[in-house]
Amino acid sequence: MKSLRCQILLIALCIWSLLSPGNSMAQNAVATLQADTHALLIGQQVRMQLLLNVPAEANVQWPLLPDSIHKLELLNKSNIDTLREDQRNQYVQSFYITSFDSGTHTIEPITFYYSLANNLDSVKTDFLSIQVHTVEVDTSEAIRDIKSIEEVPFSFKDLIPHLLISISILLIVFLIWYLRKRWKKKTLQPEEKQLKIPPHELALQQLAQLKSESLWQQGRNKEYHSRLTEIVRLFIENKWQVPALEQTSFEILHEIERKQICHEENFKRLKYMLEIADGVKFAKAIPVAYENEQSFQFAEEFVRYYAAETLTDKGGETHV
Repeated sequence: MKSLRCQILLIALCIWSLLSPGNSMAQNAVATLQADTHALLIGQQVRMQLLLNVPAEANVQWPLLPDSIHKLELLNKSNIDTLREDQRNQYVQSFYITSFDSGTHTIEPITFYYSLANNLDSVKTDFLSIQVHTVEVDTSEAIRDIKSIEEVPFSFKDLIPHLLISISILLIVFLIWYLRKRWKKKTLQPEEKQLKIPPHELALQQLAQLKSESLWQQGRNKEYHSRLTEIVRLFIENKWQVPALEQTSFEILHEIERKQICHEENFKRLKYMLEIADGVKFAKAIPVAYENEQSFQFAEEFVRYYAAETLTDKGGETHV
């Protein structure tokens, strides 16, 4: 009878242990921390995986991994992947560890919290030890200096890229010089052709053209006097190399007077013509017919007087 009672009591204890809520939940979850290797060289990186296997209906609180555990550094932590199989979920997170301190480093258990059927429980991984080794150095041999830089023998192939670059630069420079010279020649060609005509002949041709257009008779006084003074200015510039086209009337008269290149009577005529033109252009004056004709006459006489290359005035003074 006693043996029968003992057997019945033992069976009851087993059934109670199996049906216990704490035991059943602990068997429902499995946490694992595994590494590709448990031994590494200092500075070497090793892949590790943190795994949790639970029923599909369990709600899991994943632990937040720090950047370092003791003297182990955690690198490149991945997202959490989920695999489902036979109504169970397998959660996986991968990361790498490394260390720059030799010795044995232990990772303590990592705790997972989860709930199942309104019951909260936890599961932990096992301890994991990692061995970090230094590079072995043979102390029996003498310490040697760092090897010096070895000189690579020179070959013509090494020179080819530099030659090609130099030739390309020279060709570009020559092309730019050639194009600029050609463009400059084309630009200056009309001016050179124009300068082949003597200054007085060019001025007389332009005066004749201006007279034939009868501008002031049409009330175009400003255009008439602008063209008239421009013809005389160009003649002065070509004849005596005075920058008359860029100067004001006052500057032209001052320059001519300073260089003494103009006869006194002609100087007065030039001054009269420039003053009439300035009044029309800047003061909007309207000259009478006599003033328009007088300005043209003075301009024509001024050009004809200095038509020759060398002239001698009444006082024996030479003007060029």
